[in-house]
Amino acid sequence: MERIDPALEGFKYYCSRFRNKFTFNERFTPWNCPHCNVGKLMAKEENFLCKDTIPKHPDSEPRLQYSGFFDCNYCDCKTFSTGTGFNNYYCSGDPAIGDFSEMYINEYTPQFFSPSIMLFNPPAGTPKSVRDSLRRAFSICWSDIPASCNVLRVTVEILLKERWPEVPIVINGKYLNKKLNELKRIEEKKPKFLEIIDYFLAIKWLGNNGSHDNELEERDLAVAFKIMEKALILLYSQDDNSVSEWVRMINAAEGRPIKS
Repeated sequence: MERIDPALEGFKYYCSRFRNKFTFNERFTPWNCPHCNVGKLMAKEENFLCKDTIPKHPDSEPRLQYSGFFDCNYCDCKTFSTGTGFNNYYCSGDPAIGDFSEMYINEYTPQFFSPSIMLFNPPAGTPKSVRDSLRRAFSICWSDIPASCNVLRVTVEILLKERWPEVPIVINGKYLNKKLNELKRIEEKKPKFLEIIDYFLAIKWLGNNGSHDNELEERDLAVAFKIMEKALILLYSQDDNSVSEWVRMINAAEGRPIKS
């Protein structure tokens, strides 16, 4: 297959991420409350237990492990979380005058949220079965990227059954690729649906990578989530044109367009 040289869109793909860090130096975290989806989660140091972990190897850096809960600044509900962290060194200043300041900051990366954080909000018309499958993908994306991407692939299967229940191959077909090809034949005169099917194909390739080689990285899953978000917007809400190039790159490479 043709390989597409990563230009600007390739760079955006490479830099895509969803795993954000938080510190106790800042009041708000990057995440919305999963209870109300309005407020921001707040990290208060007194609500967390943080401990150093013993490195398995002498050359490994010591890591932090945390467990605790975030408060919402809107609904006051609690979101429980566990994860890891590092004590990172930062230095800033003006070398021209020799004025420098330095500090160490503990930065934490979540591995689990309860309830799970929704990385995007599906449109109102999204079927419940699709929403539930998305939530499963979101719940493990912090700790198991390949497994989460594979669940996202399963979400495509569920969506096809919901949207095209009258097509037997969508319900009974064994291979997702065959299902998508059949849908392309059925919807060949509808460009909008052909575009959506291409999006599903891109998620299928990434999901296959997650099943077989276990080499998916954060950027791959971040893009897969963005592609699914746009597919749902096209099906159930207004359009969004931000990921078309990523879809083209993944489908041309039949998987990951950027190898590590």
